[in-house]
Amino acid sequence: MAVPHEPLRIAGAATEGPTDQITDRPEHDPALRDRVQRFVGVLRRVALARSRPVRHTRHHVGELALVDVADQGAIRRPQDGGDEILRVPAGQGATFDALFDLMRAAADQPEAVELVLAGGLLHAPDHDVRVHLLTRPVRVEHEGDAMVVTLAGDATRWEDDELLEGTGLVDEAAPRPDAPASPLDEDLVGVLASWADARLRVEHERGDDWIGPTGAGTWLVPAPAIVARRRGASALRTYYDAMVTDLASDRPLPVGLAQLVAAVEPADRAAWLARTGHDATPVTDPLFPLPVGAAQGRILSRLGRDSGVVVEGPPGTGKTHTIANLLCALLAEGRRVLVTSEKAQALRVLRAKLPPEMRDLCISLAGGPSDGGDGADREFGAGIAGLAARSTEFDPDEADRVVAELTARRAGLRADRDAALDAVVAARAAETAVQRDLGPAMIGTRAEVARRVLAGRERDGWLADVVGPDADLPREPPLRVTEFRELRALLASETPARRDRGRQVLPPPVELPPEDHVADLVATVTRGLDATSGDAGEVVAALGRLPDEAAAHLPAVSRQVADALAGLEDTGEDADWAHDVADAVLSGRAGHLWARTVEGLGVVDAVLDHDRRAGPAQVRVDDGVDAAAAAPVFERFAAFLADGGQTRRWFKPDEQKAVEPWLDRIHLHGTEPSTVSG
Repeated sequence: MAVPHEPLRIAGAATEGPTDQITDRPEHDPALRDRVQRFVGVLRRVALARSRPVRHTRHHVGELALVDVADQGAIRRPQDGGDEILRVPAGQGATFDALFDLMRAAADQPEAVELVLAGGLLHAPDHDVRVHLLTRPVRVEHEGDAMVVTLAGDATRWEDDELLEGTGLVDEAAPRPDAPASPLDEDLVGVLASWADARLRVEHERGDDWIGPTGAGTWLVPAPAIVARRRGASALRTYYDAMVTDLASDRPLPVGLAQLVAAVEPADRAAWLARTGHDATPVTDPLFPLPVGAAQGRILSRLGRDSGVVVEGPPGTGKTHTIANLLCALLAEGRRVLVTSEKAQALRVLRAKLPPEMRDLCISLAGGPSDGGDGADREFGAGIAGLAARSTEFDPDEADRVVAELTARRAGLRADRDAALDAVVAARAAETAVQRDLGPAMIGTRAEVARRVLAGRERDGWLADVVGPDADLPREPPLRVTEFRELRALLASETPARRDRGRQVLPPPVELPPEDHVADLVATVTRGLDATSGDAGEVVAALGRLPDEAAAHLPAVSRQVADALAGLEDTGEDADWAHDVADAVLSGRAGHLWARTVEGLGVVDAVLDHDRRAGPAQVRVDDGVDAAAAAPVFERFAAFLADGGQTRRWFKPDEQKAVEPWLDRIHLHGTEPSTVSG
């Protein structure tokens, strides 16, 4: 049902002032109270209208007529709650089984099914009515080898208003007699007669039978029975009647009901609760006994700022866990908490979720048997007794000492947690820090350095045998600090030639050149040194005889010579030959070679010009050629042609046989290739 919410204008009156200003506060606003009263009245009528009364026993979940009990002498007439009505041993099979079925029906659906002792059966078949007028709750329990039925509840109730309203059977305005202590009261027949004289408007027959009547005609008889039935509207009627009575009084209007007809902002709700004495100090340091997330802390924080918080989530997302944590935190602050649920099973699951120490502080009011098989009333009594015992044994001084000790331990654990967190942060920072002083090629984070060391295990694994934990190291290192620095510098500037020198060995004496040849080589080197050193050397003298113009061009020519000599190093395997030829030409020992070379330069230029004008080769590859498969075949064929091979019509070489399947699909200048140049 949709309810229009109008903004509520709340006066900003102070908490102190003249009494005639009290009506400025919304909790005492007559217009708002009238709206709430009318709305609650509508809710009451809708709820009762939707709870259709059960007017025939055939619609009950189960029923055991006491007339069918095998041992009639075992039936007692109870007066007060807890009095035993019936004890049936397992030997009475039919009665025992019937009571067991009734107990299971109530246990399986405690929120929907209730057990009652019913009496005063009104049988009116013309109105399709066959129902008991008096009821009182009972407990059915399995104790040992017997089923036991005991009286529960506070009093016996008349249910004629809910059951017979609108049927025309009763005078709804007529008074009725007081209900007896139980539907098994000795004066039940007289009470029923007084009720019928005052309220029953149809002709009927009366009796004192425990057997339910059948057939035509209206009858009113005791016919007591233990009934498992769907919960009716009587509880709803009681609740709504109490709300209507409270709203008619001068007590402040509850903010929860006011929100049903008017929008109230969170700050105004908090002020409303404070003025009506229902404010609570926010829990700033909650004690959660179960693992907690940030969302649970936010829920508790919002509870301190507002009158309600909605927590939604599908099954299995931790709603019960959250409620258990919030319940414990509020109880630890000395608060009182009421937990309600549509189903009693949900309350039992929540109670089982609590730590045992907190569970003893909770009283279950759910209907039906509890986890241990006892009734709700018995569990309620046991809980009250436990609280009373703990209250009696409570020692304030000892409690203060324990609280102080636990608070100190909690502070210490928090400090340890913070220190551990700082250590984790520091370790994480160290993991990302770049290390630069670990040696060559060892720059990076610790993880990167460790990966490099691990990758070089095969190469550097011998170090483990030298510096491992079990290695017998000498007292003095084999190298001094200065020597080690020199070794490190040499290793850092190492060249391929120097590395190769470590693997070089002197040839055998028979392979050494003759002594006179070595002496000539030494003399030649000496002459070269003499020619290039001092002021009287041959080279110095030759440079002194150069004309000024030639001397001016000497630096540029020297650089060209140096560049050319350096270029000889790039000739690969022909470098030695190129050096020998250059030395011969420059020394004048091979002038004829230089002349022929100069003559050939024109031919080289002509070839390069011809190649430039010829342009790139035009190659066309047909569709469907697998390039990856064809490439190696053509490479072998090209090598064959480069080595002077020729294609043949008969006795074809293997390279030609392998390439021929591809030749008709690959064309060079429009023809099949047959030579190196195509």
